[in-house]
Amino acid sequence: MNATNENHQGGTSTLRVIAGFKLLQALLLVAAGLGALGLLNDGWHHAIVGWLDQSSLREGRRLTSALASKAVGALSTTTVERLVLVATGCFVYASVFVVEATGLWLRKRWAEYLTTIVTASLLPFEVMELLKEQSTAKIVALVLNLLVLGYLIWSLVTQRKPRDRA
Repeated sequence: MNATNENHQGGTSTLRVIAGFKLLQALLLVAAGLGALGLLNDGWHHAIVGWLDQSSLREGRRLTSALASKAVGALSTTTVERLVLVATGCFVYASVFVVEATGLWLRKRWAEYLTTIVTASLLPFEVMELLKEQSTAKIVALVLNLLVLGYLIWSLVTQRKPRDRA
């Protein structure tokens, strides 16, 4: 195996890891969208608010308590329109991530461009959220997206030739 072929194989596996990451993001967004739609059912809404309310009363779990209290406050003031909007946004972004994942898995050049553009366009929102409130999850998400973006830009710049159709 020559150096070019080894480089090509490494690039393929990196693209497939990114594709898997994008697919995971899509699955999480679908779950969030379904959760938002589930809250439209009054019974579910009250059950979840009750469970969160109970969680916030537990002693010795400050983080759980703080998160549950925030969630109860947010759920108590949410509207049907907002839940539908959140669900729709989740499903739209999930669709974009599935397209990115599929294209990257199949090693399509357009998918690298699409993923680069979408990832770069979402970074300002991630930074704004991180500036509002820091959390380990937000930092990890930002770092992962910066790594993906960096790799894709590097790949697009260094591998200008169209890929062979293997």
